Amino acid sequence: RRLVAARDRGSRVHHALHFLIEDDLDNDSIDEETRGYLESGRKYLDAYVAEIFRAEFRVWSTSFGCAGTLDLLGVHADGGVFIGDWKSGNPEDVSADLQLAAYLGFALEMSATDPQLGAQLRARGPVVKRRSIRLYRDGRIARETLYTNARDYGKFLGALALVHDQARRNAAAYCMEAPA
Repeated sequence: RRLVAARDRGSRVHHALHFLIEDDLDNDSIDEETRGYLESGRKYLDAYVAEIFRAEFRVWSTSFGCAGTLDLLGVHADGGVFIGDWKSGNPEDVSADLQLAAYLGFALEMSATDPQLGAQLRARGPVVKRRSIRLYRDGRIARETLYTNARDYGKFLGALALVHDQARRNAAAYCMEAPA
């Protein structure tokens, strides 16, 4: 139940922040729990985000057969391009470092066929930083965690290979057990 509640809360918060960024938020539609997280994100955007290129957009890898939704691609107040992921819980609990490495890897792969995305990723130099953005229910300003380990994408791909391998094993076992 706790995981379902956390997932539902995260969904509501992500939707609210997306509508806020798109300047299409109906404040009357926000429940009290979501309102605090939304205010936390709003304060973060005001303090640390100089420009937003994209919000809530799909990234994928055809090479590795995986996809996700990147919450934020923009220019940070420090002047560099960054990708960000909103978290309404502890980012460490969900391996945000590996998740963001995957999203960045997927976006870089996609940039080979999406020139606009490529230009956005290179807008301020060759380095794109990865940040999880921890939102707080009480509305205080969100706190970011910067991830710099260059090995994170390799770790993600290793984990993904295990998931794909297990899926193949399960499919093969199912085919062997199925009646002819």
